[in-house]
Order: sequence, then structure tokens, then C-alpha cells
Amino acid sequence: MPSSLLLSTTFTTSSCTPTSTFTNTPFITQPSFKTRTKQAYGFRVSCKASPEDNENQLILPETQKLILPDNVDRRKLLVGLGGLYTASNIASLPSALANPIETPDIDSAKCDEVTSGIRDYPNAVRPRLCRPPKTGKAVKNYELPKDGAVRMRWAAHDNSDEKTYKENVEKYKLGIHLMRELDKTNPKHPHSFSQQAKIHCAYCNGGYTQVGFPEKILQIHNSWLFFPFHRWYLYFYERIIGKLIGDDTFALPYWNWDNPPGMTIPEIFIPEKDDSAEFKNKNPIFDKYRDASHLPQVVNLFFNPSSQPKGSEQDRKRQISCNLGMVYRDLISNATDWEGFCGGKYAAGDGEPVGLQGSVEGNSHTAVHVWVGDPTQPNGEDMANFYSAGNIHHKNSLVLGTTIVVPKVAMGLLSVHFFHLVFSKTL
Repeated sequence: MPSSLLLSTTFTTSSCTPTSTFTNTPFITQPSFKTRTKQAYGFRVSCKASPEDNENQLILPETQKLILPDNVDRRKLLVGLGGLYTASNIASLPSALANPIETPDIDSAKCDEVTSGIRDYPNAVRPRLCRPPKTGKAVKNYELPKDGAVRMRWAAHDNSDEKTYKENVEKYKLGIHLMRELDKTNPKHPHSFSQQAKIHCAYCNGGYTQVGFPEKILQIHNSWLFFPFHRWYLYFYERIIGKLIGDDTFALPYWNWDNPPGMTIPEIFIPEKDDSAEFKNKNPIFDKYRDASHLPQVVNLFFNPSSQPKGSEQDRKRQISCNLGMVYRDLISNATDWEGFCGGKYAAGDGEPVGLQGSVEGNSHTAVHVWVGDPTQPNGEDMANFYSAGNIHHKNSLVLGTTIVVPKVAMGLLSVHFFHLVFSKTL
């Protein structure tokens, strides 16, 4: 556990640069440092849209509503946010809390060209049209498989078991390669690389408005929707790759940036070329929109490009110490209750959430996004969003945690999101 390292680490506030107060622009100004209690300090990340502007088809499930039992620890909480508790529990909550954000019906809901969170719209590198075409089909709830298979996710930097590591990397590359090939051969297929990117684009950058509140943008970041959305997203992303490569036991890697050995971008993402003829000598998990100057460096979990110019990087040992201090704050000192960790309440009819993000989302998670992005691009593209490195980054964000008690009434209602039939349509 990273926390065992954190507890033995001496953290000097003055030696590390904190993330900044949440604002409406991707790059922000520097505040004075203070320990956060209820308020999150972090960046606003513009969530990059899909790499192609295809009119690709997305298939969404019926709305499900999620609550939690009276007391669960944080890891069980995150399992719950993945969908263990559903609409059958709604009656036990006060009516004032029974107003979850609901899933739009893609056959009737309007999905606009996205603009939210984009600093330089005219020069954006990625297309912003993420709306899916109508399906004309009734949706069904996805049923979890009963095969009992255990999928062991693996650290992308850890090649200590060379044989197993090589096999895992090749499976991962093959899956991403096949998703990219679908963009060429069947771009409307819901498992294509671009199509999967459009899922996140539509719900992150203001493509949809809320059901029943057409003047209110639907936003899955900056509140308690962050964890459930991304857990479902990665669950189905993993299952899709497994389906494409014919291996139902496939497990995604994760970028273990909270642990010193994993605090650099995993080497598998760095080379542009690949020796495999099957991949046409191109590395399928390479993305050219990266900050090349950061590729050999230790990640900065305090990263703020507006106040940390090139050449101001700390030495490796000090940066690791600072990073461990930030992880400690995200998991312990800034996450003293469920809201501090998961994010604030965001219910139907609420405006776009500002300053409600939980400790992990608002600090280290967002700093990594910005640190990876190419500062020469209009919006810092790709900032690890939606692409291979972005998925393994989010995977690590979602496994961090320690024990915390969550009261049911305070938790209210959450929606389980959007992915069931994106996967099950072809299974």
C-alpha cells in the first residue's frame, strides 16, 4: 500500500508547489497553501474529445439509481459506486434526496457540439462533435458475468516477472490496435477507439443537458459522479479489449504514480515505433500529443504550469518526497469524510458543479492530466484524456483509498452511468 510509504515520509510544505484553486480555465493561478478540509484544491481539466469526428453510434442503458447502506468502508464504497446498490433502495431515503442525475435517452436527447472547459475552441486539436446517432432499439440492463473469472490488473511499470509482463503488454497493445482498426473498417462500431473516446467527451464537456432541466449541463466531473462514471467506463473498456482479443480474463494495466517506482510515464507508452509487423511497426499505445520534456522525469503531483516554468523542476529525490506528501493529503488529511474523498453532492437541477471535486480528483489526479499534456497545443492536448495513458491513469486514481464511514442519508442518490449496451450490444 502506498500509505505505508507515506506515513514514514517527512513532508516540508515550503519545498513543494501546491495545486491551485479550482477555476473555470484549464490553467490556473497560484494560491497560498493551506490544508483542505471540505474544499478541494485542483485544476479544471478540459476533457479532450474523440480523435475522429465520426457520426459513431453509442448505445446507452436505462437509468439506474444507486445508494449505499448505512455504513461501508471506502473500498466497499467504491465497489458500491460501481453498481452493487440499485433502484430497489430508493424508498428508504428521504424524498428530498431522491433526485439523482439521470442518463439521457440518446434516441431523444439532444447532444450538442461540446464547448465546456475548452480554453481555445477554434484551434482545438480534437473534434468536438460527440453526439451518437439514434439506435432505434430498446435498451436492457447489463448483467454481470457469472464466470467467476478473476482479472488481476497489473502495474504498467513493473516488469519483475518478465514473461507475464511481456504477455500482458502484448495483449494490451493488440486490443488498442484492434480498436483503432475498427475506426477504419467499421467506424460506427461501439467498440472502436474513437467511439469509446466519444463516450467521455459527451458527458464531460457539456454535450448533454440534464433530463428534465434542459438549461443545465450534465457534467460527470467535479462531484461525487467522478468515481462511478470512471469505474464503469474502465470496466467496460477492459471487457471490450478482452472481447476483441479473445481473452475474457484480460485485465487493464494501471499507472502506479502514487508509488515511487511508478512515478514516471511507463516506458511502454514512450516509443513511437513497435517491432511487431502486426501493428505495422507502430506502437498502438503511443500518443504524439505529450510533453516530451516530461517523459524521463518523475511526475509532479503538484503540477501547475502557470507558476512552474520549464527548468524549475525539482531533483528526483525531492520530487518523490513531495509526491508522497500530496498522496497523503489526498487519502488522509483532505479526505476526513466521504464528501472530502468522493466529492460533493450533485443532483438533478443543480448547475454545473464547481469546487465539489473530491480530494483525489481535485489534486493528484488532475495534476497528472496536465503534467502529461503537450503545452504547445492550444488546450494542452492530450493531457492523458481518453487515450491509452489516460485510461491507466484513471485506473490508478480509482484504486486509491483507506477506510471511511459513509452515512446513507448523507450520501443520497447517485446514478449508475451509460455503458452497459456499449459493451453488450455485440456480446
